[in-house]
Amino acid sequence: MRIAGQKAKLATCAAISLLLITGCGKPPQLGNSVEGLKASDALWTAIGTRNTTLLKASSDNIARLSASGDLTPEVTEYLQGLVRKAEGGDWDSARADLRKFIKGQRRGK
Repeated sequence: MRIAGQKAKLATCAAISLLLITGCGKPPQLGNSVEGLKASDALWTAIGTRNTTLLKASSDNIARLSASGDLTPEVTEYLQGLVRKAEGGDWDSARADLRKFIKGQRRGK
């Protein structure tokens, strides 16, 4: 019984941590990153046209921007997650999630 209670506490802590990290469903913010905005736009084109060459170029650019500090780890993971969805053939879901990401951006944050 004691182990079950500890597992429940651990699961609750994990869920709360996940909500704190993800911002309760709000997408991570690009802030004032012009390059990040351009990268999201390029990803939108790649996903919208289902172009695997553009998708690969977008993924590489996102990685480059992340390495240079132009994208936060949260934005990088979110966008690369969309790349993985599209690579897996779930283009429509990737596009819908990218639309939410773009619409969820708040200038200067």
